[in-house]
Amino acid sequence: MPMKKLITTTITILLCLCLPMHAQDSSAEVPDYGQLRTNTWSIYIQGGASWGVNVPYKNVNPSFGTNTAPLLGGGVNFNIRPWVRIGLNYSWSWIQREQRYGEIQDMKYPGTRPEYTNIPWTTEQGGLVYSDYRLNHHDIDLTAEFNIAEIWPQRKARWFNVYIGTGVGYMFRNGRVYDMSMGYAEYEDPNNYKNGLQVAENWSYGSWLYAKATRNNSNGFYIPANLNFEFDIHPSWTIGIKGQYDFIINPGDFNPKGIASAAITVRFNFAGHKHSHKARYNYVKAQAAQTENNLRNEIAALNQALDEARQNRGDECCENLKKAQAENEALQQRVTELEERLTRTVYAGIKIYFDYASKVVKNESVPELVKIAEVIKSHPDAEVEIVGEASADGSHAINQRLSEERVAEVVKILQDNGVSDKQITSTKAIGDTAGIRSPQGRRVTITVIGE
Repeated sequence: MPMKKLITTTITILLCLCLPMHAQDSSAEVPDYGQLRTNTWSIYIQGGASWGVNVPYKNVNPSFGTNTAPLLGGGVNFNIRPWVRIGLNYSWSWIQREQRYGEIQDMKYPGTRPEYTNIPWTTEQGGLVYSDYRLNHHDIDLTAEFNIAEIWPQRKARWFNVYIGTGVGYMFRNGRVYDMSMGYAEYEDPNNYKNGLQVAENWSYGSWLYAKATRNNSNGFYIPANLNFEFDIHPSWTIGIKGQYDFIINPGDFNPKGIASAAITVRFNFAGHKHSHKARYNYVKAQAAQTENNLRNEIAALNQALDEARQNRGDECCENLKKAQAENEALQQRVTELEERLTRTVYAGIKIYFDYASKVVKNESVPELVKIAEVIKSHPDAEVEIVGEASADGSHAINQRLSEERVAEVVKILQDNGVSDKQITSTKAIGDTAGIRSPQGRRVTITVIGE
């Protein structure tokens, strides 16, 4: 019972830790869970407890914790689609039962020595005093698991999933029963002589102590059934609560009918790196490179048009040529500035999100602002551009004022952490002009340009 209470408490703590974290971070960038769980691999480790069901050996005054045993294991999964995965799983544990009698249990025999076999016992008392049953088992199974949370594919809480699965497994079992018995007896001994004469009251007395270990190694198949509650705390990391029951096939007289277990799992998703902060930075960088490439293509097209104009119209197009040349020079200047800006970018598009109608920076965002301030201070010539926004809910005037207040809050935190006024070269509040109605519109974007 104490172990079950411990597991229940652990589950409650995990729920409290996971659920609020995702609720507060609802405005953060949401990973592509379809990509995260399509043709991808994950590995996990687990730790918990197991219980034998219908064990053919009963407890009598057992020591504390005899019914429950630790469980360790792990496995690897392949996500075929977001709603189905296959897994190869391993676990190790044991089953134990103990009989500790307060009085000797009659076993109807006084001892095991051969000379006791044909003696006419007059009185006897003795039998079993202690017995211990233990079954070690290593379990390997192959399962198919289905994510029943995908019944609602448009749900907002995509970080929460419920897998139910079954399959087939093979269990390596190594068991033994250890018995200890003792007793006392008196008997009429025809060989009881003294000084050559048989003693009239020819009683002899005997006591005995006997220990025996019986081993039983019986491997066999089982059918696993499991239920997994999983919480994505990061695209690469998942915490889960796993319950499983193993139906043992042909258990025989020594093995239990089944084994139940509960465990906490920690999973690493190999696709998670696609959604990390580094990946988002690379995405921004790739977008900038694409913009630069597009501009170069525009310049090449303008140059080609100028060449054609010179060949076909000559002096008749002087004004148009001058205009095209001016546009060409402006575009070249823009490309030069973009290249310089790209090489000098320290942080590109860092976003700080706010709650609805709030100008207060969230507690979890303050450390990130402190880190950004340290980077800015390490680049004395850095230039900081700050843009504040509001989601397209409510009136434009309120949203404009709200975006201004959010910019002011971010500037204050940066200044409180040592960023000079001259480094903050641009602050802009654009209200709800972006037209974003989701929580992603409640943000301040910081761009740091440095040498």
